[in-house]
Amino acid sequence: MLDFVVFIGRFQPFHQAHQLIVEAALQQAKNVILIMGSAHCARSIRNPWTAQERREMIQAVFPDDVARLHFYAIEDRYNDALWVQDVQQAVQQITQHTAQAKIGMIGCFKDQTSYYLTLFPNWHFINIKQTLLLNATDLRNLYFGKQTIAAQSGLPAVIEDYLKQFMQTPAYKELTYEAQYIQSYKDSWKSSPFPPIFVTVDCVVLHQNKVLLIERKDYPGKGLMALPGGFIEVSETLQQSAVRELYEETQVDLPVQTLLMSLRHSKVFDHPLRSMRGRTITHVFCFQLPDDMPTPNVQGGDDAAKALWCSMDDLKMDTFFEDHYHIVQTMCQGLS
Repeated sequence: MLDFVVFIGRFQPFHQAHQLIVEAALQQAKNVILIMGSAHCARSIRNPWTAQERREMIQAVFPDDVARLHFYAIEDRYNDALWVQDVQQAVQQITQHTAQAKIGMIGCFKDQTSYYLTLFPNWHFINIKQTLLLNATDLRNLYFGKQTIAAQSGLPAVIEDYLKQFMQTPAYKELTYEAQYIQSYKDSWKSSPFPPIFVTVDCVVLHQNKVLLIERKDYPGKGLMALPGGFIEVSETLQQSAVRELYEETQVDLPVQTLLMSLRHSKVFDHPLRSMRGRTITHVFCFQLPDDMPTPNVQGGDDAAKALWCSMDDLKMDTFFEDHYHIVQTMCQGLS
């Protein structure tokens, strides 16, 4: 018998197919480590529940095995090497008091998204054949489409009860609004012969250890912090689009020439799942303003409820829209 079996998932929500895998893991190991992905981010229709909420749901399904279940929450990285490192460090932290622990990984190859199961060759792999064709995305679509909870097959009874209670919260109400917006947005493109690929731009503007952000005025991500940016227009270059969006959304009191002279670098962010609206590739431009100049005045405009300078030391991932927190961190690497 193995000492630990690792099961990685987002569990949004934890359904009966997940339950079967955990039950199999408990039969083959003394302990089960559940690595909960997409942690520490703002609520969205893709990631509605916090790591703590997901932990409570799973523990409620296995009340007699709570002592054998170990939980660790990790954030999305959009970088396989860093993500693997996070998982390995989490497992090491949990298993460090077990001498020469025998570790395995359990999972199911269901589609191309399961490739991560091959990234841990040093752990014995237990392949579980999928007997329940359940998809958490479909369950969430039903749930936030205000379908009756009884119509959702594939949820353990205690999870159904948990989700019924969650439907009474303000968070659920906000998420249903967001779901309606996303569905309407996708419906507007459903007659396209091919799935659309959107091109956007974003700006990371830095000054004296501060970054220029906006608060989103509308769905999706209403009320969350985001980078100034938006969709490119037909007649623009990427850089022209970025500059236009920056001035429209922040009304930054800064000559364009000063801004352009402060351009440090640019980078493409193209993870297929980075945006709930569909495949969206964004081109990010990083500007670092001279420290000896006064901080420019800003004011929200266009799609921004407000614009503000935020200390880099005060940024919190769970206040950001989509992957914008990761974009800021990535774009600032190597800058002095």
